[in-house]
Amino acid sequence: MRNAQQQFSIDQKLKAMRPFIDLELFYRSIDYRRKVIFSFKQQERILQQLKEEYAEP
Repeated sequence: MRNAQQQFSIDQKLKAMRPFIDLELFYRSIDYRRKVIFSFKQQERILQQLKEEYAEP
């Protein structure tokens, strides 16, 4: 699924989503960290599917 386009780093995503993510908890709890990272991956997949769905033929 990765392509030539630049991917955002975890740090960039954390900064962008800061209002929604407890950074202290992110660095303290492995379970919370895994769920946050999983949600980033899930978001990437959904956005890629939308891009493909609406792409010009």
